Amino acid sequence: MSTEACPRLVIVSNRLPFQTTVETGSRVALQPGGGGLVSAMDPVLRRTQGLWVGWPGEGGSQAIEAAGGSLPYEVFPVDLEAEDAAAYYDGFSNRTLWPLFHDLVGRTVFEEDWWRSYERVNRKFAEVLAGQAREGDLVWAHDFHLLLFARSFRELRPDIRCAFFLHTPFPPQRLFHRLPWREPIARALLSYDLLGFQCERDLGGFAQVVAVLCPEAQCLELGVHEAIYQWEDRIVRARVFPIGIDFALWDGYGRDRKVIGRAQRFRAKNDNRKIILGVDRLDYSKGIPQRLKAFGELLERHPEEREKVLLLQIAVPSRTSVHEYKELKREIDGLVGHINGKFGTPHWVPVNYLYRRFDPVELAAYYRAADVALVTPIKDGMNLVAKEFCAASVDGKGALILSEFAGAAFQLDRGALIVNPHDSAGTAEALHQALHMPLEEQKRRMEALRKVIAEHDVHRWASDFIEIGKGDAGKERRPADLAAGWGGARAAELLLYLDYDGTLAAIQPVPALAAPDRELLDLLDRLSSTRGLTVVVASGRDLEGLAAWLPNESLVLVAAHGASWRWRGVAAPLVAEDGLKETLESMRKRLAPLARTAPGMLLEEKGNSIAVHYRMVSESIRQRVLPRLRAELDELLEANPGFRLMEGRSVFELVPAGINKGAALARVRSLLKLEDAPALIAGDDRTDEDSFRGAGPKDLSVHIGPGPTAAQAIVRGPAEVRELLLHLCEARGSLQEDREGHAEVCTRAE
Repeated sequence: MSTEACPRLVIVSNRLPFQTTVETGSRVALQPGGGGLVSAMDPVLRRTQGLWVGWPGEGGSQAIEAAGGSLPYEVFPVDLEAEDAAAYYDGFSNRTLWPLFHDLVGRTVFEEDWWRSYERVNRKFAEVLAGQAREGDLVWAHDFHLLLFARSFRELRPDIRCAFFLHTPFPPQRLFHRLPWREPIARALLSYDLLGFQCERDLGGFAQVVAVLCPEAQCLELGVHEAIYQWEDRIVRARVFPIGIDFALWDGYGRDRKVIGRAQRFRAKNDNRKIILGVDRLDYSKGIPQRLKAFGELLERHPEEREKVLLLQIAVPSRTSVHEYKELKREIDGLVGHINGKFGTPHWVPVNYLYRRFDPVELAAYYRAADVALVTPIKDGMNLVAKEFCAASVDGKGALILSEFAGAAFQLDRGALIVNPHDSAGTAEALHQALHMPLEEQKRRMEALRKVIAEHDVHRWASDFIEIGKGDAGKERRPADLAAGWGGARAAELLLYLDYDGTLAAIQPVPALAAPDRELLDLLDRLSSTRGLTVVVASGRDLEGLAAWLPNESLVLVAAHGASWRWRGVAAPLVAEDGLKETLESMRKRLAPLARTAPGMLLEEKGNSIAVHYRMVSESIRQRVLPRLRAELDELLEANPGFRLMEGRSVFELVPAGINKGAALARVRSLLKLEDAPALIAGDDRTDEDSFRGAGPKDLSVHIGPGPTAAQAIVRGPAEVRELLLHLCEARGSLQEDREGHAEVCTRAE
């Protein structure tokens, strides 16, 4: 395959990953860009040799030409007219969307001309990329500047998958509704194949917007971490992808001798006082004034801390030409002066305020020097400073205070002290607690924080997003083609390993309503009576209920995800059940009060597991209750390490760690002596992925409904599963006739 034909990762963002400026004499300067997007995507593109498309800034395309071959990967500029660039970027992006998405309605400005420029620029990006994209590319657009991009790009290149990640928060419906252009924006977002959000809060806001503004979008699945929609003729996935940092890089900085030396010199220079550190881009969403007030409150409430502690506030210049940011800087300057004037002494300046850019090594030294990181944005998509501080804290010392309105709080709430940045007194008391936190507690909390950050680093974030972004459209097959093309269908012995809910029968709002219809019962009777076919129905349901629905004793039933089974009419455990009853009862008691607060939530005990169904819970209640439910489940898992959490379609289930459908498949094959028989493995949700991953080379794995999935093929629903089974049954009937005819001919010949 030629290089031109190779699929690539294509990043589309407002700016290219460097800044261009025109210097004296019309000379164009090229400097590496800053910000979370560049730090996240630059290493990915260096590794994959993809393409980055964006606005080059003031220098225009000439800067790209001047750089020649010195860039680490291919870039392509989108040149903008100065008037459009100003209205689209400074106007609609930064004065309409940015404040609205950060719940700062009073700062939001609505201008029709800005909107028109925003539309034109998004269209321009789509037109430029349409001529550069190759078949098989994954186009990944970033952030609130490009909400409309996919609407135009899909018109021009419907053959290419297009994904989007929002680095900022996504507003709840009550705020989004203030946009005069809310409907075209909501519909444009559904033009993407995959939408990524920082945390559960933002996915919930998006789900609210779709429900109100796009009622024709069929919601196939709505959970805490994922929503799936049928929109026009496509499947649209929206998922939570919390962005990470390069943990190894910041961990390395934290261990570097030069960094440690700088940190020690800084502490010595400040008489080894306790250091509280704030690091932010100068933006009104970061809560710097509120932070300064909380620090002043600490000194007021706890005078014993005076001269023993200092606040080092780093503010990186941002949007310096914008009036609101100039006003913010003046406010911060005034607060710093007020605190230093009120509390300072000849030997102590309470607030050290640094207004400039810092390179990563300098920042790492301050992270190592700090006793407390104070990360208190008014609202933030994620906030990577919190993660950098923890990654650099290699000795386990230090405390993190984190705003409950930062996306990072959804990941780091176990180790951080969580505060409301509007509550000066509460934040001051959290500061006092952090400054006097015992070393043992610091290390325990920091260990938990570093573990989460290391496991969910930027490389995992990117790889997870790209893997899901590529999609599984190429796996969709017609039932007749699957039956005809699978060589295993013609084997003498064949195993059918079939999920029930969502596979043989349609998902129902209440599990009890999914009883088999006559058509399904007749089909299973026919299959189980076909020579050489062994039919296993493997379900998360309890064995007693499954057996009542499927009384045919020729069927093998596997229940509770593989905990028990029925073979030849005899029920028996597949996995030992010792000690489970008491544990499950304590779990039920723990979950019951929360379930009572959410009408429609059902607790189902299955003998070996406990399931929490929330399909019937209203959308508004889901957004309030599901994060609390997930926190309860996490605590139960921490207290019961022998269990794991399985997430299905609108259901969470706590099951013993050794129980899953994949392990059950291997066990059943062994007990039935069908290790060498090909198997058709069919299922519709995450609980079936263990079975798909355990499929052998002669097996056929089929996922029902949209992926992503480890299965080899996808069909659309239970009706197509039944059609596939009928084709297999008919094929085996013809095969049996051929074999009997061949045997008769051989007998006559003898």
